[in-house]
Amino acid sequence: MFARKLISSLISSKCSSSSIQSIRLLSEKTSPDAKRLIAVLQLNSGSDREANHRASERLIREAASYGCSMAFLPENFDAMNFTKEDVTASLEPIDGPMINRYRDLARSLNIWLSLGGFHEKPKNNDDGRKLNTHLMINNEGDIVSVYRKIHPFNVDAPGNARVIESAICIAGDELVPPVDTPIGKVGLGICYDIRFAELGIALAKAGADVLTYPSAYSLINGSAIWEPVLRCRALENQCFVVGACQTGYHNSKRTSWGHSMVVDPRGSIIAQVGEDVGLAVAVIDPAVQAQARILLPNLNDRRPDVYGEVITPKLKQN
Repeated sequence: MFARKLISSLISSKCSSSSIQSIRLLSEKTSPDAKRLIAVLQLNSGSDREANHRASERLIREAASYGCSMAFLPENFDAMNFTKEDVTASLEPIDGPMINRYRDLARSLNIWLSLGGFHEKPKNNDDGRKLNTHLMINNEGDIVSVYRKIHPFNVDAPGNARVIESAICIAGDELVPPVDTPIGKVGLGICYDIRFAELGIALAKAGADVLTYPSAYSLINGSAIWEPVLRCRALENQCFVVGACQTGYHNSKRTSWGHSMVVDPRGSIIAQVGEDVGLAVAVIDPAVQAQARILLPNLNDRRPDVYGEVITPKLKQN
């Protein structure tokens, strides 16, 4: 009933087709608790930071108008820069004007924001590199969690591709505990982090109900692994997984895959944007997670007595 009413109201308000399509994927059995409604946002960021902010704000406002309690933005929501000089010129600290604008927006719209992968200026910036930083901002505009990407994407395949993120990015060295939100405990990662099952397992062992990996997956890598790896992280941890991704052409050398999605703890895609800029919404229903963990209790059936305790979470102590 809740999903049917939501569809009707959104169609009457002439919302984007991607939103209507994703809302139709909501189960009629989902919880009527609107506090667990989320939006996953898909952007096509460029080098114009102000234009990127306008695009993000428009979608965040759209999400808030639907009653979403949280909105998840992709990596590089602030800017897609392509040289070290461009990156260095655009760096801001966490308390800089850009993040303050998002804090004000969260407060004014009464919505939580997952801001994944912005170009943070380190306190010591001698070599011009950035931190790739994921912030969680609550509906009062407070920064409640800060995670810095621990796995820079470094690929050097002669004749194919060369991307050395560590040349422009300082790797983080710690995980942060899952943060309490209206949709449960959310564990933070960024993009390439999703390729490392250990990170997701550590966050799930620490109590995460939802894992989120804001990303800017390239067309080649995204088409090959984006959907499978999101569904794997959901299945092995029996968590919801939110994957917000960049999409489309950014310049002559870079295209992102898109297909931002939400996956439930059974590995089913419950919302997806497609290839256009837009958003998709989903209900994070704790009953779905509880049922998945009862029907297939693999989290309880691990055998550390046979193969050892493979993952022991080492989280930042607040």
